[in-house]
Amino acid sequence: MTEEDLEIKDDYGFTAFAYATHIGNIEMAKCLVRKNKKLVSIRSPPNNAIPLINACRQSQWEMVDYLCSLTPLEELDDRDGAALISQCFLSNYYRLLQTNPFKCTGLYAVCIPKWKSSQFISTMDL
Repeated sequence: MTEEDLEIKDDYGFTAFAYATHIGNIEMAKCLVRKNKKLVSIRSPPNNAIPLINACRQSQWEMVDYLCSLTPLEELDDRDGAALISQCFLSNYYRLLQTNPFKCTGLYAVCIPKWKSSQFISTMDL
């Protein structure tokens, strides 16, 4: 398969990589992303979210940890950052929040991820 083949979406709008992250198949995800690093940035339904957010919504925490190391920060918008944080709270997955501390300045909450030294995931209005 070519890199472009891996970006093909099915009738429901999902790539093979999206399905792998959705069900938490890390070995398959690793195999696919080795062939095409852009897969971590391809958004899919129902919320037009990147694979990191969809894995989080499915409580695939091992996959979330893996995708945190791959997802370009530019792909995370305010909505993604809010979804990541709120889903961690809703699922009682505090390890991600503990290893990625929050810094609050004024009316903004900034999540500082461990995966990219001290760069920021996202800023959002509270």
